[in-house]
Amino acid sequence: KSEIIYIKAQAIRTCQIINTAIQSASDADLVNTHSTVNTNIKAGQTRLKVTKKATRSRVRTGERIKYRIVVRNITFSPALDVLVCDKLPGKTTIVRSGGGTLQGNKLCWKIPYLEGKSSRTFRITLRVDRYTSVGKVVNTAVASAANAKRVKKDTASVKVKRGTSPSSGGVTG
Repeated sequence: KSEIIYIKAQAIRTCQIINTAIQSASDADLVNTHSTVNTNIKAGQTRLKVTKKATRSRVRTGERIKYRIVVRNITFSPALDVLVCDKLPGKTTIVRSGGGTLQGNKLCWKIPYLEGKSSRTFRITLRVDRYTSVGKVVNTAVASAANAKRVKKDTASVKVKRGTSPSSGGVTG
């Protein structure tokens, strides 16, 4: 009697795998046999999407801006060694980093393995410096992976208005 066994696996890295099957039996009339197959495996390509949103469209100088960054793996193949970086705009200060690591003027998160059709969300809070000029604060998030062909980015901009100036005068009682 013969049996066929199918094994389905998904590669997470390009590599060579060795699969050995061994047949054995307790009946002395059957011969123990084994078979080995070497196979070169190539990990699938993936595609990422990144979105960046500010919780407010306008702030005054000295106020805080909260951002949400979402990186999505839009394919069924896992994304490997994902790097998400948020280029911080000038004249802002980090209040909450959302677990990111500061690398120069970027806040970055590393994701070793992001399953297919899944996502990760990061939340950060920045404060617009009190003496920032009126205009826009533009903030860009970028996502890449070792097995993604393209780098993806998204930008969020917030309009900055002049904050209220501290009142002049003496000490009140």
